[in-house]
Amino acid sequence: MLSAMKQLVNIAHARNNKKLYKKIQEDKVCPFCVDFSKKRTSFQYHTKPAIVHGTHWVVTENLDPYKGTTHHFMFVHRKHIESFSQLKPKALTELVSIIKKLEKKFSLPAGVFLLRFGDTNYTGGSVTHLHAHFVLGVKKTKKNNDPLLLFAGYKKAGK
Repeated sequence: MLSAMKQLVNIAHARNNKKLYKKIQEDKVCPFCVDFSKKRTSFQYHTKPAIVHGTHWVVTENLDPYKGTTHHFMFVHRKHIESFSQLKPKALTELVSIIKKLEKKFSLPAGVFLLRFGDTNYTGGSVTHLHAHFVLGVKKTKKNNDPLLLFAGYKKAGK
């Protein structure tokens, strides 16, 4: 368990499931940390099954996919890290390999990859544990021309 002083989730940034985030905050745990040494194969609070179990990453479908997505995968680093500088080169290599596998397995013609790390008051994320979103909507047509809205932080005032 991590220090109770450390903010592990930001309820204000939870789009839905605020009750779940409140429980996580009360439990004073990181919702993405799993002790795989105890034969746990899934997250305690995230109920979607893992699709990929890598050395450095666990990939699952997002519990609360962004509106309009056809695919919304979440990559969670196995160790609790919060900054990009903590990533090891081998983890980045594995990340690329997993994206390629998902691209092939799900016949993905495209995708958007968003990595969240650091202070959630900059990123707009709800969890401090380094993680990434890999999303895809539909091909733009006359009927489907509204963009996916991915929250990636805050704009500078007046811009």
